[in-house]
Amino acid sequence: MDIYKLIGLFGKESKDKELIDFFEKESINILKKLEIEEDTFYAFIEDKKKGIELIFKDELEFFNLENRNNSKNINYYFECIHCFAQDIDDCNEYKGELLNGIKMSNTKDEIRDLMKKPYKRHGFLDVDIWNNLNGCQVFVDYKERNTPAIISISMEPLTNSGDSISIKKSKKVSGLDF
Repeated sequence: MDIYKLIGLFGKESKDKELIDFFEKESINILKKLEIEEDTFYAFIEDKKKGIELIFKDELEFFNLENRNNSKNINYYFECIHCFAQDIDDCNEYKGELLNGIKMSNTKDEIRDLMKKPYKRHGFLDVDIWNNLNGCQVFVDYKERNTPAIISISMEPLTNSGDSISIKKSKKVSGLDF
């Protein structure tokens, strides 16, 4: 799965033709597999064989809109990818390359070297966080291991309903090529 093309689809509605076509090439029927979580603002597609979970947020939450009165025909927008290690949540290990050639088998130090940009450590979790990577955030959760348990790549949150959605492509930012 081409992670850069996938990231370029952040912000697309789940019914978007480009998004549907991309996932069809990966043998994922997005319209049939999208599972809506009750009592939350999220929907997801989990592919345990590929070790990946795709997260969608409902449009009211995605655009930070407060009017939830007409919530029957909610659209969902693609906003996050979770890639798993072999023994996490009964998934196979995600085998593809992630940003800057990162793999699930890389050590903490290797990931930090490959990401190049400064990172933050989460206060009490074993997590490295990179913000503002061309409109994306990267969370690497090690779960007290030397290799990642979960790597999440998500859109930077929109700050208000007037924000536009733009994930830049083919631009080098702090050592990251998008």
